[in-house]
Amino acid sequence: MTVLDCVSGTQKAVKVVHIFRRSSTYYARLVLPSDLRAILDRQVLKRSLGTSIYREAQVKACQWAGLMAKLFLRLRGERMTKDDIRRLVEEYQDKELDAWEDDHIEGCFSGGDETDALSSALSNQLEELTLQLAYANYGPITPTAEQLLREHHVTLPTDSPEFHRLCHSLLVAQQTVLRVELERLEGRWYHGPSLNVPSSRGLREKEPTASMTVGEAVEKYFQHYDHRDKRTNEEKRVVVRRFIETLPSGDTTPLHRVKKPEAIAFRDAYAQIPKRILNKHRGLPVVDLLTKLNGTDYARVTKSTVNHALTDLRHFFVWAIRHDHYLEPRNPFDGIDLEGVKEEHYGAYTDDELLLMFTNPDYLRQRDEYPARYWLPLVCLFTGARRGEIDQLTPKDVKLEAVSGEKGIYYFDITEDDDTGKRTKNEMSKRRVPIHSRLMELGFLEYWARHLNRPLLFFKQAGKCSCPVKPGGGRKTCGDSVSKWLAQLRKRVGIKGKKTLHSFRDTTITRLLSAGCSEDLRKVLTGHAAGDVHGDVYVKRDQISMVLLKEKMEMLKVPV
Repeated sequence: MTVLDCVSGTQKAVKVVHIFRRSSTYYARLVLPSDLRAILDRQVLKRSLGTSIYREAQVKACQWAGLMAKLFLRLRGERMTKDDIRRLVEEYQDKELDAWEDDHIEGCFSGGDETDALSSALSNQLEELTLQLAYANYGPITPTAEQLLREHHVTLPTDSPEFHRLCHSLLVAQQTVLRVELERLEGRWYHGPSLNVPSSRGLREKEPTASMTVGEAVEKYFQHYDHRDKRTNEEKRVVVRRFIETLPSGDTTPLHRVKKPEAIAFRDAYAQIPKRILNKHRGLPVVDLLTKLNGTDYARVTKSTVNHALTDLRHFFVWAIRHDHYLEPRNPFDGIDLEGVKEEHYGAYTDDELLLMFTNPDYLRQRDEYPARYWLPLVCLFTGARRGEIDQLTPKDVKLEAVSGEKGIYYFDITEDDDTGKRTKNEMSKRRVPIHSRLMELGFLEYWARHLNRPLLFFKQAGKCSCPVKPGGGRKTCGDSVSKWLAQLRKRVGIKGKKTLHSFRDTTITRLLSAGCSEDLRKVLTGHAAGDVHGDVYVKRDQISMVLLKEKMEMLKVPV
């Protein structure tokens, strides 16, 4: 028998572990400390090391002794130290990096469009992690933290400071993994110490390009992300333009001259912008706009809006750092978000509220008087789709897929079309949504058949729209008009809270969850990103069986 001293220090939780051999396999034996024997109801712990090689048995025995030491500390009421958390997170990060590296070695990434899609998915995940860290939102990372603790036989209350520190460290580690993988996808490989991954400055020593101005970097950034949704890029361009307006030299400012003071100056200026800019002030640079408004009383943008703008600019500098356009050690937009932000979310409708709306005589009259007011809310409810996805549908977007042994399945084809100007929020929003049987019972297909020659499936009524189409411009879709009318109806029937046309989406997703529809298929049906590479890159949503999608959509039950 061999005795190993596996844990050093003055207060050893595990002093020694004994190694012995039975047949061809080595085992470890550990005598429990006297104060823990009553708790565990035994005096000795034994474990097979699963090897016949002595040196390997020594290593495994020490690893097991370390796990037992952590367990004994927990049982004695000791707290998890910062070093404990650091070691735990380092191990997690190393495993994640190794798993990605194995995928590269095995040739899982074929390059071209697949690599671009993966890079886009990773960048989106990086943005999500940035927001979670900014708002100390530990909900999404909690399952990972709990699983990690279980694997190491450690128990921590989820409301303890130690658990929050662990969650924070795991989010930082996930950011590191994503940044490293984005580098690897571009062919840049390196090995650095855990939780101390070198920036691109450490990879390739370069001086800032003298001619690289903010304006030039911005154009390169949007060229790089040209595959993103056009509306997303347009919204981000507005934020970047506002930032440039706050720089003394505008878009000719050298990128490396942008530091934390410039970022804070933008934040403070952006926080003073009005929620709604009058027509006479549109087009004014930020400084001129705020000068015009000085001394007047007006509603300003919310803190949440400001923080979203800071996230956009933070992502721009993440890209600039990764491509060696910005060689400062820190992102100037890190750590400057406004505090005290309370996110407001739409509420889901109850059965009683749905009945109040959909049985109201004023609503029922719209079937003949203004069909869009009747059908658009119903379609939003029975698809869980976004308002903008439904109000831009054309009659051609209602399609029939042949199914063996059945009559076929009607579905909405939610996609983009440059000719008609149809857009989706992102790639994951492009999808096929089976038409619910209840919509058919209410006569939706008959409505569709009557309007096959119209440019839009849901259209405005002349003389009855609160926002009619203006000659040469204005919205052609009726979503805004229907939303305003529905708001008045909700007020008349006494529905309170933050509930809008978009709340039908919350209602649908909640009801599908309650009916037992899996998370993966809920996201497919409602056009949400999966949130991981498996779901966003490898799952081909357009090849999922329409029969399966129809079966899951029919799980939706509402009293309409």
